[in-house]
Amino acid sequence: MGQPATGSGLTHTWPTASPPTTTASLGPGWGWLAPTSSAYRLLWALAPYSGQAQPQSWEISLEGERQEALPSPAPVDYSLKLCFSLLF
Repeated sequence: MGQPATGSGLTHTWPTASPPTTTASLGPGWGWLAPTSSAYRLLWALAPYSGQAQPQSWEISLEGERQEALPSPAPVDYSLKLCFSLLF
């Protein structure tokens, strides 16, 4: 059984045009996956501007991650994910 993951992140969202038609989000994050490994992430997402309490109909996101085992001489893993979500 694996160790529980702990960590933190912060995301900021802003309109991309005036009047707003889409919103962009950018957020870094970090976490401990086990006592001997850690991960760092950066997320970028683009979605339609939904106004007040309306669900977003689509979203495209790109997430990069760097995962390392401690002590540092161990190999470092990198990943890049591209996701597209569409609500029906």
